[in-house]
Amino acid sequence: MEVGTLIQTVKNEVHLCQHDVEATWLISCARRASLIDGCMAELGVYQGGTAKLICEVKGDKILYLFDTFSGNPEGDEFDKKDFNSKFVGDYETVKKYLKDYPNVHIIRGVFPDCELPDVEYSFVHIDTDSHRSTKPALEYFYPRLVPGGILLIHDYLLFGVGTAIQAFLKLHDDPILINAGHLRIIKSV
Repeated sequence: MEVGTLIQTVKNEVHLCQHDVEATWLISCARRASLIDGCMAELGVYQGGTAKLICEVKGDKILYLFDTFSGNPEGDEFDKKDFNSKFVGDYETVKKYLKDYPNVHIIRGVFPDCELPDVEYSFVHIDTDSHRSTKPALEYFYPRLVPGGILLIHDYLLFGVGTAIQAFLKLHDDPILINAGHLRIIKSV
């Protein structure tokens, strides 16, 4: 399916919290990462819109989806205090929405205190809107990212998310690209 048509289809099905240029970049990164070894993951599933975009280009790769399905966990000192229930998805609805795609595993719980697979990743999309979730996500996924793998982080301009990313980037010297609402980190080695 053509990218613009795919994005519009998803927007007609669910509330997609990404602008067209952001969704296009997500698709492009996931498509590129589908060509190298490793599983894929998304942290912050909401209604499954971005997960469906990933599913459309991942091929047979395993995709792990992580979400509380009860809203954002309580933030820390870097996060807004009023964002807790903004994006509440429904586990059964997302499961049904993505049922036709192979190798999709939906994991409920507060990250990282949920079931975490011991695998390597070629692509990870982090969209948690919070420092409290972004920081441990970077700490968990980065060491498991294969060389050339992509970490794509949405809403990097939010204070909490940006604070987590800036601290992370001080420790790692990988190439980064910023486009629209995403920041992309490509693991060098």
